[in-house]
Amino acid sequence: MIIEGKEIHFGIDKPIPYFQVSDEHRIRFGYEKMNGSLIKQIITDTYSDDNFDMEFLLSVIEGDYIQTEKTNLGRYFKITNWKEVFHKGEEDVDYINVIVKNIDLQPLIKYITNVVCGNEREAFILFYSLNKIIYVCNDVIDIVSHDTKFIEDFKSKYEGIYDTYWVGRPNDE
Repeated sequence: MIIEGKEIHFGIDKPIPYFQVSDEHRIRFGYEKMNGSLIKQIITDTYSDDNFDMEFLLSVIEGDYIQTEKTNLGRYFKITNWKEVFHKGEEDVDYINVIVKNIDLQPLIKYITNVVCGNEREAFILFYSLNKIIYVCNDVIDIVSHDTKFIEDFKSKYEGIYDTYWVGRPNDE
């Protein structure tokens, strides 16, 4: 996805997408204000009519050592059409991400709810459509989009709920 004239990259050697764009292209929700119904509403509002895919870290390769990640994603998603993508990383650490096409909304909601609520181990994972990215870990849900109107509407709808810690700060961690 290209936002602000630059391609968004997803990898263990890159900043998460939230930190690759400016404020008008991103919104973050912290776990401290999350509950199941709010997560469902946020993801449903984001997913809308889009067709989402997911990309996640499968393996880290350091010299002759390969560490395969335990993701438990098969508990949530029917993974039949997937593609492995090798990435030449920095400092002799390479990695393999997996891309899965056409993720259904209900398993996506269930997975994100379980991760944010602490009932599931987080994976290094990203969900994306043509114009939106959802990054989730056990303490935040980030939504990034080149559609600034979408982000502006989201910030208005979820005012007082979304995390403003990084608003107005530089785009680096």
